[in-house]
Amino acid sequence: MKKKDAFLIQCGEVIKEAISFHDTTQKEIAEKMHMSPQSLNSYLNGRTTWRIDDFCRIARLLNLDPNHILGFHTDREVRSEL
Repeated sequence: MKKKDAFLIQCGEVIKEAISFHDTTQKEIAEKMHMSPQSLNSYLNGRTTWRIDDFCRIARLLNLDPNHILGFHTDREVRSEL
C-alpha cells in the first residue's frame, strides 16, 4: 500500500467514526453532500483523493475540525501533552 493511500484511508476512518458517532449512515451523508453513496464510499476507503470542497463540507456536516481528520494536533492539544 502506498503512503498516500494509507493517509487517505486514515482520514476515511476518522470520518467513518464520526458518522457512526452522529448515529447516521453513509447514505444519509452522501445525500446531504449531493453525491452518490458509491462516491462517498470511494473517498472513505481511500480510493479517491478528496476534493477540497467535499472535504470541507463533510467536516462541517459532522462538526469535525479538519485538522483532526488530517491527524494534525492543534496547539492546545500539543500543550496538554507536555
